[in-house]
Amino acid sequence: MKFYELQVEGYHTPLSPDQIADLYRAGRLRNNDPCREIGSPRWKTIDEVFPLLKHDSGRWPALPVKSVASSVLERPAASTTALKAGWICFGLGLSISWFFPPGNVFFSVALITAVVAMCTHQVNRGLALLVSSFLAIGLCAALFFGLVLGTAAITGAAALQKFDADLKRSQAQQHQSLARLNAVVQQLPQPSFPLPASTPGYVQSNASNTTASSQFFAQQKATFAQAQEAQARNAGIRRLEQQRDESNAKEARIAQLQKSIDWYDDMIRQVRSHGGNESVFVKARDQLLTQKWELQR
Repeated sequence: MKFYELQVEGYHTPLSPDQIADLYRAGRLRNNDPCREIGSPRWKTIDEVFPLLKHDSGRWPALPVKSVASSVLERPAASTTALKAGWICFGLGLSISWFFPPGNVFFSVALITAVVAMCTHQVNRGLALLVSSFLAIGLCAALFFGLVLGTAAITGAAALQKFDADLKRSQAQQHQSLARLNAVVQQLPQPSFPLPASTPGYVQSNASNTTASSQFFAQQKATFAQAQEAQARNAGIRRLEQQRDESNAKEARIAQLQKSIDWYDDMIRQVRSHGGNESVFVKARDQLLTQKWELQR
């Protein structure tokens, strides 16, 4: 018996003339649908291959359409539905996985539907969905990694700018204190020349001037000591604040690295469970672990 194949969506199995006649009478085939005999290089139409089919509707006994279409029609429809669901999950995963890693669950569903489609004679479409899903997983992982690094860089830059601003402010305060101290020193009275010994009241005025000068210099010395003490106290406070800021920035960086490491561990487990190549994720995770260990030293 000769078998024929059809170039019609949903028909991928060679059919006999009886099956083609049943599908034609059921209204599932038309006269101009492409058809050819197995082994023939030239495509023809149903009307050309079976010219009497449109005139002799009772030549072949009617068969239940369910017997022919159950294996030929229903499975392609099911696979088409699976492909639609897979592409929908692919779009959802691509839209949220680059900033929300649990969204990779949608890619898992897309991979499953792609395999189902490939097993139901939709090899090309299923393969396209499969490859697209793997590429999208890699792209989303790269975008998420870049987002984490960008956030860390912005946070570190802000901390450095704050530290630089505090350092400049402290230097400005020190310069102001030194300028005030120099101004006070310049305002000190210059010692006058001693009066001649024959001048009346010389001894008494000289003694009083010496006492006043001593008291003034003692006050200025005390003021200078207080200024130095305040400057040393401020310097100590700034050092403690700097150490505290550095410790907080270091702890925040370690926490961010740990979150990234946990996410890469989840991705490695998911890729490994699907039989994929997790070497890229393992390499990135090891780099983050190295950075974390260096910070914890």
